[in-house]
Amino acid sequence: DLKQPIAQTFEAGLRGVVPQVMGGKIVWDVDLYRTNTEDDLTFAPSTLPGLDFFQNIGPTRRQGVDLSANLLVGRWSVYVGYSLTDATFQAPLTLDSGLNPAANANGQIFVQPGDHLPGIPLQQGKVGLDVQITPKWTAGTRMIAAAGQYFFGDEANLTPTTGAYFIVNANTAYQLFPHVQLFAILQNMFNVKYANYGTFSDVTAVPNTLVPNMTNTRSLSPGDPISAYGGVKVTF
Repeated sequence: DLKQPIAQTFEAGLRGVVPQVMGGKIVWDVDLYRTNTEDDLTFAPSTLPGLDFFQNIGPTRRQGVDLSANLLVGRWSVYVGYSLTDATFQAPLTLDSGLNPAANANGQIFVQPGDHLPGIPLQQGKVGLDVQITPKWTAGTRMIAAAGQYFFGDEANLTPTTGAYFIVNANTAYQLFPHVQLFAILQNMFNVKYANYGTFSDVTAVPNTLVPNMTNTRSLSPGDPISAYGGVKVTF
């Protein structure tokens, strides 16, 4: 039987405006938070690969800071954002993770208080630039950076994280009519190869003729490659 997770959040923040900066203004925001969760849930590996299940894992903590600033000068807007998310276990825990190469002889890993939750990068940052080319036409770019994250199945933080990455997106929009907008988006414009998820896989489950006798169980989910799309946005 699963227990109901209960979370308590404490949050404090400040926001403000700095006028007369380069002929414009800066709108800024600082937010601090801490969330303590009792009887948190995780998707726990089973002793039988592929038959995982949900399990209560005791208390966890997510705490950090979100910072943002937006410089508005005439037709230009420059945005900077940063997030620090420290997500950790708060109680000892023993989990089965037989595919983790760092597990013990019984296929177990031992989580200690302070070990980081998988799938959550410690740091993320964004920088954006928008310009109003004409009263109806805008264009911009977004640069996104993120630190690596621990693999699911490595809650004890025994193996390397996924790699950090940096990607650049671009966007443009044209206000055709008051309620009709044309838009286009180019994602990962430099076609950076990166991973946004990691776990461990059974290398014997699927035949592999390209790499015979595989032993590395680290399995990465690739981020989206370069892609472009556009559309029409109608508002009422």
